[in-house]
Amino acid sequence: MFWKKKPVKLIFYTSDKNTFDFFRPRLGSDMLPSWWKKIETKKETSMKGCVGLIHSYSNAIVIPMWSDCSISVLSNGEYFYKFFDGVTEITTHSQEQRGDFAPNDEYTHFKIRSPWVVHCDEDIKFVFTQNAFSFLKPDDFIPLTGVIDFKYQHSTNLNLFVKNPPVEKTVSLTANTPFVFIYPMTERNIEIEYRLITIPEWDDIMKEGLVYEKNAFFRKKKLMKELESSKSKCPFGFGGDK
Repeated sequence: MFWKKKPVKLIFYTSDKNTFDFFRPRLGSDMLPSWWKKIETKKETSMKGCVGLIHSYSNAIVIPMWSDCSISVLSNGEYFYKFFDGVTEITTHSQEQRGDFAPNDEYTHFKIRSPWVVHCDEDIKFVFTQNAFSFLKPDDFIPLTGVIDFKYQHSTNLNLFVKNPPVEKTVSLTANTPFVFIYPMTERNIEIEYRLITIPEWDDIMKEGLVYEKNAFFRKKKLMKELESSKSKCPFGFGGDK
């Protein structure tokens, strides 16, 4: 007898109503790039039949860009940006935080703050990246791929680099561009829920683990595992709120 595997539930939270109403994360198969759709189907081989591209979308959960925006980078690495939602921010990590990787005189680091936070009850890994097929000029951004865990950390901020141009360069993005790609590292089905919450509630989710000075993710994970273990050992079922 075969038992149907329980789906993995992901809950996406945002405090921005416009994002909640119009720019929800969804399956990548619903967001194939427009340039790909325009390729005529001919006898010759083309990217219209590229299995790698098709699978990269059909197996992904995509967070679309939630606002029109423009980002300008100068040759010295200075940058300026404007998100038309009036809320989204870009921050950066200093050279000291990444050692010799991507030196500042050649590359500029961006961390784009996403309006979505995600929770999963299970310890399942997800590959988190940006898909170059979403852009007509794939070298506009250099994405950083990571493997993350939404049980112990919840942000969907996107880290990427831009190569410093010889002269000022401006990159514009339109709302609903497929931007963040999330690939579940499991064969189980993914069930997605969306919840609109208040700004304080959103902040509370983001602050989890920030009481630590260093290694917040690993220290939070260790503490949660210890708490879960102590609950399971209690013969009376005590150990916390239900």
